[in-house]
Amino acid sequence: MNLFNKLRTHGIIFAGTPLHNKHTNMIAGTPCIAIGQISKIPSIPSVHIDNITAAYEAVTSLIQNGHRNIAMIRGSGTSAVGGERFAGYLQALTDTGISMRKDWVVESELSVEEGMRAMSSIAATGSLPTAVFCSTDLMALGAMNYLLDNGLRVPEDVSVFRFDGSYLEVDLRSYLARNI
Repeated sequence: MNLFNKLRTHGIIFAGTPLHNKHTNMIAGTPCIAIGQISKIPSIPSVHIDNITAAYEAVTSLIQNGHRNIAMIRGSGTSAVGGERFAGYLQALTDTGISMRKDWVVESELSVEEGMRAMSSIAATGSLPTAVFCSTDLMALGAMNYLLDNGLRVPEDVSVFRFDGSYLEVDLRSYLARNI
């Protein structure tokens, strides 16, 4: 009998915790669902968004609003926050004939501090984009902090587009271009 059965757990929702095959013995017999990720365990269903399409639509929205110089602060690697959202960003630029500036695509950890570092790196290229597409709210908050700390106005000088639409929406919505 697994720990969850001993505790009389009726079910487990995995949100933000990557699932691996090593978890199957630990959760055997307990109903589970993964949220926000694709489950790699066949017996565990998942609910998630299409990150590529959502990022594509976000960047397309920026383009439709007149932006042609769009940077991206992305998660690292091939995760949904890194690879999938970057793929949507790149496809939107490609489909509209906009060249991607490699120095305007910066990988970042998922924190405000790293979002600030990434925006600093973009600014250090010598020219600023008109918009920055950020893979997460925390990255967007960091980018906005950097811009505001350096005398720039958001969104008048640089629009910041965040992806997740988490708790930051209430506090920051007047500064953000749009959320998904």
